[in-house]
Amino acid sequence: RTLVPCIITTSSFEKCQSDPPNLSCFSAIVYRRVQLIAAIGLAPAAAQQSPSPAPPSSLAEGIFEIFITMNGGASFKLKGLKAAFGTLRTNDDVHGSIPLCPLTIAIIDTPHMQRLRGLKQLGVSQTTYVCTTRTRFEHSLGVACLAEELLRGIQKKQPTLGITEKDIICVKIAGLLHDIGHGPYSHVYDGVFRKQLEKAMKNGKWLGQDFDASFYYGLPEVMVGWAHEDASLMMVDALLKHLGLEIDEKNLDKPLKQIGDGIDARCFGIRNQNDGDEDGNGVDSDQIILSYDEISNFSRRDLTPLALDEVNILTSRDWIFIKECIVGGPLPPKGKSIAESKKSNRISSVIGRRDRFKEFLYHVVANGHSGLDVDKMDYLLRDGRRALGESGKGSMTMIMENSCVAWGKCGNPAKCWECRKASQDIKLSSDKRDGYHLMIVYPDKEGRMIDNVMEFFANRFQKHQTIYTHSTTNAACYQICDILLLADPYLRIPGFDPDDGKTLLQL
Repeated sequence: RTLVPCIITTSSFEKCQSDPPNLSCFSAIVYRRVQLIAAIGLAPAAAQQSPSPAPPSSLAEGIFEIFITMNGGASFKLKGLKAAFGTLRTNDDVHGSIPLCPLTIAIIDTPHMQRLRGLKQLGVSQTTYVCTTRTRFEHSLGVACLAEELLRGIQKKQPTLGITEKDIICVKIAGLLHDIGHGPYSHVYDGVFRKQLEKAMKNGKWLGQDFDASFYYGLPEVMVGWAHEDASLMMVDALLKHLGLEIDEKNLDKPLKQIGDGIDARCFGIRNQNDGDEDGNGVDSDQIILSYDEISNFSRRDLTPLALDEVNILTSRDWIFIKECIVGGPLPPKGKSIAESKKSNRISSVIGRRDRFKEFLYHVVANGHSGLDVDKMDYLLRDGRRALGESGKGSMTMIMENSCVAWGKCGNPAKCWECRKASQDIKLSSDKRDGYHLMIVYPDKEGRMIDNVMEFFANRFQKHQTIYTHSTTNAACYQICDILLLADPYLRIPGFDPDDGKTLLQL
């Protein structure tokens, strides 16, 4: 049928109610699907529940936003994820073309992720190796790409493991967000600088100048063993809050809790790349054409723009799983750092994926068994290219292609959270194997895989010696710390909110 486009405004909708148009040709172009309900809400019954909008002074102002009233009575302006049909990609100098799904784009577009564009991966290494100016943003995209590639390869080779699409996406997001808590100059901030700061606060002087530590009085005490991973967990919560969402620990298997304007929790998940019309053309949630009778028959469930099936929505349990993948195991108790939690004898269990046959998922981004994970794979490749002019992917290609999952003997049961966790908190099968875990392993084919793995760790050792701990770089690192400490009385962060990570966002 022929659709005549028009924009629903306050005046046009009132006119439509008094003089209904020809239903066969009337349609509306809306900028969010839920805006239609806002337009329909001009009826007297809806107007009594919320104030009527002021008459628009222009056509743009007359386009309705999405307002959904929650059970608690609060009204939020919500939107869905944009559609993507294989065209949204970015080019990377290490991994080539990296596809970006709508969920990934929504996360990347937050200020918490964009902040990483200004953080150099190697701190001040460019004082020694002039080309090492890459950022945490590049590295985060690379880790997410490798995490997805690794799991899709294992999923294809071992379908009986039951790796789901949601498992892959969650681990991918963990790779994307694993470094989101880094401070200025990356490891300089949570390493040398914090140690120098403690000395300055204790002595009351630094380089002959008085150091006023009274500014820090009254602020929350820094957790013992605090590191950037702890800040990453806090920043993930802040990112979700920015999107109007929050993890609901009381309803783990439900969508995230809606706490403000932003993305509709019922849309926040995996968008099928084939979503579209009958001809396979993509439908962007920013511009959806509906006929007048479709508007009239709009149901309450249709409030969600391009709503996802429940199986594709990321729940609170999924987001806890994402945070656990960043840590590489159970989350620490509130008020304790990851390092201190690992040192304690407290028996912890994971929440995200409690099935013992999914435990290998926790060792993709941060491998607690072998130390060979996609995080190290990515930064070793990038650092070799930028600092030493290396080309190709070396042993990483063979490692990625031959990765699989098998039972392996735990090398350190005393420190392994999987060995110490309470059996009643895990869904164990009759095939329980004490001291063994499902691990990511690398079958030795004709004796070559051992060489490839050994080459990987030798490469890491070499880069620590030649790049990361270079004497010139270390000297520049201490100079940066001196500058920050001397500037401390004049450089103040205007606010502090320990619950949402705003302080780190300003750094």
